[in-house]
Formats: sequence, structure tokens, C-alpha cells
Amino acid sequence: MTLSVLIPWCNRPVLGETLANNARRLRKSGIEVLVVNGGGAKDQVESLIEEHGWPRIRIVHTRSRTAFNKSECLNLGVSLARGRFVFVLDADVILTDGFLEKAIEAIGNGDPCFASVARVIESDPDTRPERWNPESAILQRVFSTKLTTPAGITATVEYRTTRNGTRTGPGLVVVSRRHFIAVQGFNSNLKGWGYEDYDFQLRLQLLLGLKRRTFGRVLHLSHRGVVRRGSDYRNRNECFRNYGHGLFLGTYHADVRRLKDHAVEVMI
Repeated sequence: MTLSVLIPWCNRPVLGETLANNARRLRKSGIEVLVVNGGGAKDQVESLIEEHGWPRIRIVHTRSRTAFNKSECLNLGVSLARGRFVFVLDADVILTDGFLEKAIEAIGNGDPCFASVARVIESDPDTRPERWNPESAILQRVFSTKLTTPAGITATVEYRTTRNGTRTGPGLVVVSRRHFIAVQGFNSNLKGWGYEDYDFQLRLQLLLGLKRRTFGRVLHLSHRGVVRRGSDYRNRNECFRNYGHGLFLGTYHADVRRLKDHAVEVMI
């Protein structure tokens, strides 16, 4: 098995449309798809998968400590994944040609790196997080974070938005499974939405010295935004406190110990 595609899910009917549109790119030899249900309706997710007729998708049902926790779902999913590489895919993202091939080629050729999506395009520009005047004198905005350790290891992430409505996709990551586990995956102690993806990318660089590569474009099936400003700011500050104390590990092992015995897997 080459690639495990992990889709964290909780009561998102759009998953059916996503799977139908991604089937041509993901329904190939060497690729498995795991949908990790973090507390959503079991009947709903199983019906969504059955209806589109794509066989042999693994579903893992689990329940978060409180609300849906994307990081918990991903950590549990990786513990069950069979692929050499893992790809974190949101339930509302449609792939375009080239991204996965380029990402796996870069990592598989021995380049010490991970890969994320360079550009995300909204299916409905009116619902994109930041609205731009098409006549704006500003073409794009880039917010960049650069951290350097005393040992000289540097990590960078960026958030880039453009006047035409595209943005970066830090949450859509392809990484070696062994590298994922080496940094103990995502940090499920971060609450709400926001910064867990940037944190993961920064820790891959700070702890392992990996390079960040970006490729291609994807289509985001637009929806009204999730309120995340407060949690994004809070999570970022918590991450920076962790880095300041040399804490570069996620919660993979703790999450797997807590969740794995209670997880139920089915194959559709």
C-alpha cells in the first residue's frame, strides 16, 4: 500500500459529492481511503459512501472527548493506516490532476520533505473568507511565520490570499507515515478550529528538519464560514508557548491509547 487518504468527518453531507468527484484520482491500486467519523451520525456517513458506489472505503467510527476534534481523528486514522504515505484530505475538497503525483514523487525520491497544496480555489467566490474588490490595487497578501532554533533549524509557514479569491491550503498535507508518527502527529489539545495544520507543518520542520514543498491547486466546495478567529488566535499562542519550551510533539500516542479500543471499523 503506497498512500492512505485520511478524511476526518462529522455530519458533513458534502462528503458524498467529494468522493464522487475524487474517485478517478483516488480509486487506484496502492491507494486506500479511510473516513474517520469523529462523533457524527454513523448511518449518515455509511449511506453517503454506499450511495456513490465506490467500494472498499474504510470507515472508522469513534467519539471525541467533547466536540468533534479533527486532530484526534487524524491521529487515530494514521494508527490504522496501511500506506507508506498519508494524505490529509478535508471532506469538502476536490482534487485536480497532478498534486498527489508530484507530492509522492518529491517525498518518495528521498527529498526530506512534506507537501501541501499551493492554491485553494472556492467553488463559490461569494463565500470565500476574504472578499476582495476585483479592482483593488492590492493583488495578494502574505502572512508568513518564520521560526529558528538555537541549533539553526528554520521553519516557515505562510497564509496567502489573492484578489482573485485563491488562498493557501496548509491543512491538505502529504507526509511519510513514519514522519507523522515521529512528531506524534497533530496536537488534539488545541481547541476549536484553527492553527492545528500550521502547527503540524512547523513541528515537522523544527523537530525533523523537513522541507516544506507546495504543489498544485484544489477546489473547495464553498460553505458559510466556521467561526474560528478566537480559537485560531488562542491555539497559535499555545503553540508558540510550546515551541518556547522546546515542546515539538503532538498527541498521537495519547490519542491512540485512549481511542483505539473503542473505535469500530467497517468496510463499505
